Amino acid sequence: MFQNAVTSPLEKYSVFASTRLDEVVDNVASAYCPHKLLLNDRASQVNARYHRFALRDTSLNFLQYGADVAINIGPFEEFYMLELPLAGRVRLQYGDQDYINRPGMAALLSPEKPVRSRWSSDCAEVMIKIDRRKLEGCLAEAIGCVPTQPLEFSPLIDLASPSGRAISEYVSYLVNQARENSPVLGFGPGVSSLEKTLFNLLLTCQPHNYTDALVAQRNPVLPHYVVKARDYIHAHLQGDIRVEELALAAGVTERALFYAFKRFVGVTPYAYVRNLRLEKVRQELTHSSSSTTITEIACKWGFSHMGRFARDYAQRFGEKPSATRRR
Repeated sequence: MFQNAVTSPLEKYSVFASTRLDEVVDNVASAYCPHKLLLNDRASQVNARYHRFALRDTSLNFLQYGADVAINIGPFEEFYMLELPLAGRVRLQYGDQDYINRPGMAALLSPEKPVRSRWSSDCAEVMIKIDRRKLEGCLAEAIGCVPTQPLEFSPLIDLASPSGRAISEYVSYLVNQARENSPVLGFGPGVSSLEKTLFNLLLTCQPHNYTDALVAQRNPVLPHYVVKARDYIHAHLQGDIRVEELALAAGVTERALFYAFKRFVGVTPYAYVRNLRLEKVRQELTHSSSSTTITEIACKWGFSHMGRFARDYAQRFGEKPSATRRR
């Protein structure tokens, strides 16, 4: 996920570093919630680091204890927590279930369930703290009504899965924006847009107790970067659209854009462009004068290989371009 699993991607935003157990407990509690922290080896010593970048309704965090520790937390009340290990492992007792969280996985912890965890001495995590009211408000907007039960996610995320990759790529994007001190993070509406994209990604990609209600709505909210890419495609449909330029216009990596299109649009960016162009050709074949040739129309909309164009057209519409022209 990040280039160096032992280096904090938020190092410039240090909040504290300490080898005193009581000081670590107080600082972490002020950032999250009251909890108990115990050394599993009493002869050892914590060597903790905590870095934090606050957005509006979320915060990006890096935490490392530097020792094998046990943590006992009561139920979260005011926030959700997305935890992505960069190194080491965490044994989670979440509600009445046990899980292992490690690099390549993530845990999305919901309020109202007690959490016990054991961090290995080499464990370090990127953690995103999300305001509960804002995330549940986003859910209400998506399903068209106020939820009657607390929103509860399935806790483990496989970051190698398509949905997991989309979440991982977007978290990387947010962290990189913070690391580079991007101007967009100083612009209120821009920050809100970034956060809402994260909320919608989690609601769409990770199973929860309102997933069926979301599917029933059939009104997915597109991430802002997919909207940007889509708008760029429509504005440049007759030109040469390169995937690197499309990703640059959207503000994400090519890989993140690919998976987001597959997830939210149902096709790759390439297929989306091709289908739009085929639709434009079909419209012109139906309404243009016979003096304009099929080749001229196809070239106008970005098709340079006529054999491939004819094949794609027939697959899409079930007839040859010439058959459309004759009707």
